[in-house]
Order: sequence, then C-alpha cells, then structure tokens
Amino acid sequence: MTRTSQPELDVWVQGVRLRVRTAKGVEPTPFSLFIANMMRVGVSHELAVDAGAGGGLLAIALARLGMANVIGVERNACACEIFAENVRLNRVAQQVTVVHADIADYTTPTAASLVVANPPTIPERPGLPEFVAGAGPDGLQFLRLLFQRSLAWLAQDGEIQFVASSLVGRKRLAGLAAQDGWSLEPRGSELVPLRSFYGLVFGTRADGTIAPPQAQDRDGRIFHQNEIITVYRARREAKTRLGGRHTS
Repeated sequence: MTRTSQPELDVWVQGVRLRVRTAKGVEPTPFSLFIANMMRVGVSHELAVDAGAGGGLLAIALARLGMANVIGVERNACACEIFAENVRLNRVAQQVTVVHADIADYTTPTAASLVVANPPTIPERPGLPEFVAGAGPDGLQFLRLLFQRSLAWLAQDGEIQFVASSLVGRKRLAGLAAQDGWSLEPRGSELVPLRSFYGLVFGTRADGTIAPPQAQDRDGRIFHQNEIITVYRARREAKTRLGGRHTS
C-alpha cells in the first residue's frame, strides 16, 4: 500500500536547503538532523552508503554536499517511495540510487569509502512507534549489522559516521564495535528531551514520567528526562585493516 506523503518541508543542512516530503514515521528527527549537520565528506570519499536510509535525508544531503555517488539502502517499501520522491525533488537522481533491501542482504557494487547511518537503538517492545523498529530485543541488532556489513562494504581506509543515543551506553557501544575491529571517535553531542514512548521500555510512574531506577543508560548513569545523542566516527583498528571483502 502506498503511504500518503505530507506537504513538503524546508530542511537546512550545513547551509544547504533541502526540500523533503514526509509521511507518518518517515520524517526528519533530532537524530537525523544532528548527524546530517555533523557529517563530513572527505576528498577520498567516492562512494557512500546510507544504511537504513528512511526518507533519504542523509543520502540526499551527502549528494548536495558533494558526493558523486550515494547508495541509500532501505528495507521499508513505503519509505523507499518517499525516498525516491525526495531524490527527484532535490534533483540528485544522477548521484543517488535508492535500493529496496535489508542491509543484512545488501552487497555494494564496488568498495565504498563512507557509510552513514541513523540506526534504531531502542529495544523492541509491543507498542513502540514503527519508525524506531529494527533494534531487536537488546537494542543492538541494527548496530551489530552495521559494524559487520560495513567490513564488507568499505575499502580498508573507509569509515562509518553514525549517530546513537546515550541509552545504548558508550562503553557497551565501544565494546560492540571493537568485536568487529572498529575504533570509535565521538565527534559531537547534543542533549535532547527524553521521548515519551521510552516508557514502554523503561517503565513509567503514575504521572507518566519515566520511572527510576530503569531511567538510566546502559552504563548505569541516570538521565532522568533527557538523553544525549552523539555522532561517532568509526574506523578500523590497525590490526584489522587488512581484513574485509574489499581492498584498495
């Protein structure tokens, strides 16, 4: 079934105006807007992959920021329709390819130099909004796939740029990345209000506020009614740079 798109929005990314159409569950969020404005396109970046592209904001922003070849991979067919509309609306069809696929099954045609992602990180529970689905019961399913698949997608000196919530826990995130030979570098953080649907995961009081002691990130720090979102850069640790499917 085709998802009905909403009126166009103006979104500014690093001084560039994008026109985007949205639909319920396929729209810019604080996470996607934050990483869009933190992404960096280097001179060595020739092919980029937007993993879990949604409506295509990151992929289109990369194209407008100078990437000549961007592949957006999205498993939701309705989101792909919105993504394709936004590619046409922003006149980047020569640069951006929309791929309807699960990242677990996708293989890049050539070695990429950059992977970007706004991954879901909320443990899946009944009643959570559709747009946060995909993190699995432990909240790490997408991130686990991102680190594993990027080994196959990227050239040896390629990198991942992604955004994650403090609810994941920085130590836990760094440990997960290290299992596949990735070293993480935080690039910038922002404090945002805790979203109401987290109560489905962490529990709520009678007044509707998130209830302690569940109201803490996975490093054990209390966050009360706020969370921190951080953009990370992931590169292969020196001992793993000869691994992976692609070579440069």
